[in-house]
Amino acid sequence: VGKSLWDVASGFGLDGQEQLAELEKRLGGGLPARELTFINGDGRQMIVAVQSSVVMRDAHPTGVLLLVSDVSDRKRAENELRESERKYRMLAENATDVVWTLDLKTERFTYFSPSVQKMRGYTPEEALALPLEKMLTPESYQSFLKEIEVERKSEGVVGLDPDRTRLIQYEELRKDGTTIFAEARVKFLRDWVGRIVGVIGTTMDVSER
Repeated sequence: VGKSLWDVASGFGLDGQEQLAELEKRLGGGLPARELTFINGDGRQMIVAVQSSVVMRDAHPTGVLLLVSDVSDRKRAENELRESERKYRMLAENATDVVWTLDLKTERFTYFSPSVQKMRGYTPEEALALPLEKMLTPESYQSFLKEIEVERKSEGVVGLDPDRTRLIQYEELRKDGTTIFAEARVKFLRDWVGRIVGVIGTTMDVSER
């Protein structure tokens, strides 16, 4: 309180011309919320969201009301999430095993890593267009469904880990009509209340073994 706009705004890394331009835009009501970084009195870097509204008197703008919110933790969490997603995407796209996700309601795949083309001959886009039934031999298709049903029925067991994995073996169809023997480590995907909605798996070719 008592400091000039320039003294306060300089802490946000804005020079005089930028401060004046921003003030004029806010007085005109033409500047949306903005995020700024500055060093607070404790020497800690903070990220704040600045919102504003024009103070009117007798139909004339006489000032600006600023709402400054500390969003440092939120931005840090967003950055960590982006970095985590980048790392997982890099791993999935460069793994030799095939990473996939399956919607149990529709029995349709919702993701395939690029390695599916080397293992199965299908591009990820082609593989996504095929239902589960067309990806496995008839015997393996029925066996896969039984394995998933066993896991579903065990949901009510006290102390059972909801993040448990299960090893499933089956015979997969390749694009050229041949088959491979595969082994997949699978676990359930759940919605925000814990209900089972799908499966995520990592499949490796074990034909030689």
